[in-house]
Amino acid sequence: MNRRRGLGLLCFRCDEPFAPSEWGIISYYVPEAGACASIARHRECEMRGVIGSVGHQLRQCSCYGGDREDPPELSIRDAARAAVALWEERDAQSNH
Repeated sequence: MNRRRGLGLLCFRCDEPFAPSEWGIISYYVPEAGACASIARHRECEMRGVIGSVGHQLRQCSCYGGDREDPPELSIRDAARAAVALWEERDAQSNH
């Protein structure tokens, strides 16, 4: 797994292109066809897969008996940004 600029790739999670200034994760795999392929994910999209949705972080998702996941009015990318922003805000508060 490499951390590097997206180089014009589309994000596997949100299907949006990387801007030249954006960073993300590129991982490699070998599908059944046998040729090496890569999957790129924006930093926020990758983190969203680890830290969970806003609803999960607030313990309001189905894991905790609720029904709140990603805000439906947000795109997949914007929901990932919201989840990362909440996580970073809570992390900064816990470190003070």
